[in-house]
Amino acid sequence: MPQLFILAVALSVVISIIMVVFTIANHTVEKSLYLILLTVGDLFFSFGNLLEITAPTLETAFYGVRVQYLGAPLLVPLAYLFFRDFYGKKRFSARRHVLIFSIPVVSMVSLQLYPLVRLHYSHIWYSTNGQIASIQHTDGIVYLLGVALNYICIVLGLSLILSHIRNGSKVQRRQSFILLLSCLAPLASNFSFVFFRGRQSYDFTPIAYVSALAVFLYSALTQNLLNVLPLARAQVIDGLEDAFIICDSDFHFLDANQSAKRLFPQLACMVSGESLEGVQGFKPEGETLIWKDGEARRYKITANPVLQGTISNGICIVFRDVTVERHLLDDLHRQATTDALTGVYNRGTFFDYARQTFAKGGGREALALLMIDVDHFKQVNDTYGHPCGDAVLKTIAQAARAHFRKSDLVGRYGGEEFAILLEDLSSQQAVETAEQFRRTIEELRIAYRDRIIRVAVSIGVAHCPAARRLLLEELLNQADAAMYLSKAGGRNRTSLYRGDKPVV
Repeated sequence: MPQLFILAVALSVVISIIMVVFTIANHTVEKSLYLILLTVGDLFFSFGNLLEITAPTLETAFYGVRVQYLGAPLLVPLAYLFFRDFYGKKRFSARRHVLIFSIPVVSMVSLQLYPLVRLHYSHIWYSTNGQIASIQHTDGIVYLLGVALNYICIVLGLSLILSHIRNGSKVQRRQSFILLLSCLAPLASNFSFVFFRGRQSYDFTPIAYVSALAVFLYSALTQNLLNVLPLARAQVIDGLEDAFIICDSDFHFLDANQSAKRLFPQLACMVSGESLEGVQGFKPEGETLIWKDGEARRYKITANPVLQGTISNGICIVFRDVTVERHLLDDLHRQATTDALTGVYNRGTFFDYARQTFAKGGGREALALLMIDVDHFKQVNDTYGHPCGDAVLKTIAQAARAHFRKSDLVGRYGGEEFAILLEDLSSQQAVETAEQFRRTIEELRIAYRDRIIRVAVSIGVAHCPAARRLLLEELLNQADAAMYLSKAGGRNRTSLYRGDKPVV
């Protein structure tokens, strides 16, 4: 048994060396620092243990303990930090690193200074059965603090592992279960050695630590366990609001993140290879409206090929919620194109859309232009104040939007004047429509504070038949001339521009 124990410890040293070389060679792996430090610390621990158990004297045995404690106090805290990295947790700040490593560093220093400093061990003595040697000791205060820190880190690390066994994905549960098994051996060995060690008992803790790291190494080769990047990246993607759906070129489902499954609940029940065509609301490109949490949300859809070299192996379809951006753009567009007071098109936008209408028609459709001026508007402002005048303009604009068709352009031309462009109406129809609107305004009763305001409008109508071509500016001049004829004729009337002169 003693010879087998020594052989096992020697083998653990060899395995430790292999793992150090392996982890350093793979140092480009995301967040591999703690694992590298773990394997280096474990090498000191196992090699020092080998020196201790084969030492013939107290001095040489304690030299082996000193070598062990170049790494032993750091192992459990490093393992906990490695688990945090593995599960994609945010790394601790420098201050927290100092806090978590303060006791291990004090342990390392105080043991190296023994017997000048008796904080780690208060007393030591040499013990051997003729083949296996060991240093027995009386615990010091720093030793006990180190044991307490180790068990705190063990509890925190196991809670991380168990939470992912319960709540993680299938891959996470499998990897977490491997981590759990690898932790049980050193935990059981250390617990047994600390609380139940006897005079001639063997300390299997270094072998157990090497065995745990050997499981990591084996898993790294078979399951890519050491590469925490895919796992961390999967957690980041699952935490994003954007919905990610992975499919093949024929839109057969392969995978999706949690946001996609919340957006399309059917995905949660789908298996790889099922067609996405039956998923309600799914489309592979463009934009779409999807009801979410009781409201319609707008999503922009982008499809990106998943490439291996130059070969496309699938498609990543991203649904990004652009509802807020669209609302902001709509608000900016509305502010840029509409009159702030009345809500109808401002002068510049009216001209832009009117010119587009002229260009679109190309002389094939009849067009009519109405110029509307509020009668005695200055008197309203002077008598009741400008806020009352603003209320009058807003009421007239609301009446115009309600009276004219959605396809008609309604704009504020300036001051108390409005311009309206009508499509596909005869001159008689245009005049009738304008006259109906004039009567509507005449009958309005505008409530302002404790008063009822009544106003009237003068309207000029210019008409361009389908067979004739006119510029927008010409039609505006004609409508303006007809409107001034209404003013000159006593106001509150509609006039049509016909030929070279307007007629009432």
